[in-house]
Amino acid sequence: MGKECLQIFLNLNFGTEELTITSALKALETYFLPKRNVVYERSVFNLCVQSSEEIVDCYVNRLRKLASSCQFGTLTDEMIHDSLVIGIQDKGTKVRLLREKDLSLDRALDMCKLSEVTNKQLKLIQKDEKQNNEELNLVQGKCKSKKDRKPPHLEKMSNQKKPNKPYPSKT
Repeated sequence: MGKECLQIFLNLNFGTEELTITSALKALETYFLPKRNVVYERSVFNLCVQSSEEIVDCYVNRLRKLASSCQFGTLTDEMIHDSLVIGIQDKGTKVRLLREKDLSLDRALDMCKLSEVTNKQLKLIQKDEKQNNEELNLVQGKCKSKKDRKPPHLEKMSNQKKPNKPYPSKT
C-alpha cells in the first residue's frame, strides 16, 4: 500500500467494530468504488438497441451487462426480454415476437436466433440464384451468337479480300 492509500486508510472511520482484513478491504472498496446512479444506469439500459451488424447473442449479452448495474432484482429477465423485443433491428422478427402470447426470454432468444439463421440462408440462396441466372444468361448469349455466325466454309469466303476493281459490265 502506498503512502497516499495508507493516509486514506488511517482516516477511514471504522467505528467500534474490530479491525479485520475483511472490514478493511470493505472500507477501502466503499471509499474507492464510485457510487452508481441507478436512474442513469436504467436510462442507458432502456435506450439500448441492436446495432445493424450485431448478432442477437451479442445484443443480449450487452443487455445483460447493462442490466447488472440497474438493480432490477427478480425482474432482470423480464426487462431484458422487453428490451430485446423493442430493440431488435429485424422488423419481421419484432412483429413475430409481439404476436406471441406469454413469450419468455428463452423462447424470444430462440425465435431471434432462428430468424437470424434463416435470413442468412435466404441471402445465400438469393445470391446463388442471381449467380446462376447470370451464368445462364452468359451461356444463352454464347449460344445465340453461335447461331448467328456463318458456317465455317462461308466465313472463310467472307474473310477473303475483295477485289478493288469493279466487275466488268455486260453489255
